[in-house]
Amino acid sequence: MAKRPSKNVLREAKLARHNKFKEQMAALDEQLHRAYDSGADASEILNNIEQLEEEYFGAQKARRDSRSAAKAEMRELKKNMPNRNRRGRPQIQWVSPEAKYEQRASTKKKTEVAQVEEVGLMKAHRDLNRWEMIDAQRGIRKGEIMMIISETYTGYNKKPVVDAMCGADVFKGVPATALRSFREE
Repeated sequence: MAKRPSKNVLREAKLARHNKFKEQMAALDEQLHRAYDSGADASEILNNIEQLEEEYFGAQKARRDSRSAAKAEMRELKKNMPNRNRRGRPQIQWVSPEAKYEQRASTKKKTEVAQVEEVGLMKAHRDLNRWEMIDAQRGIRKGEIMMIISETYTGYNKKPVVDAMCGADVFKGVPATALRSFREE
């Protein structure tokens, strides 16, 4: 694969083309002034100036047009590619309209509620902030052992909660999903 020229090389080449154009225009302009001063026919020099301008600016316009045409062609090709959206990016093809909902449902994280025993020892598997519980004076640290003193019921946020006792403190509304069974070995 051919190595692309750097931006500096391209800039220098463009500058060289521009300087060459300026030198040729300056020479033709000088010839034109001499022709006007001497009273000679200047139509040939004017034709040369027009031709030089057409050549210089026409080449620039041709490069610009070819670039924009290539970009437009690439846009059209991307738009018309199979399995692409209107921006040309890959698009998901579903087997059936219902499949996208089935796939989404299968990726959803399912939180299993721990089997909270009515009376037994449970262990907190994460830190519980005092604001997660009802009228709690302190939070519960990860690993603290608690004794369940009520049945599982639905809390204010429609999630299963229990009442528990940890040391001398009683906690109401402890999230059941934050508790794991504790077995002494």
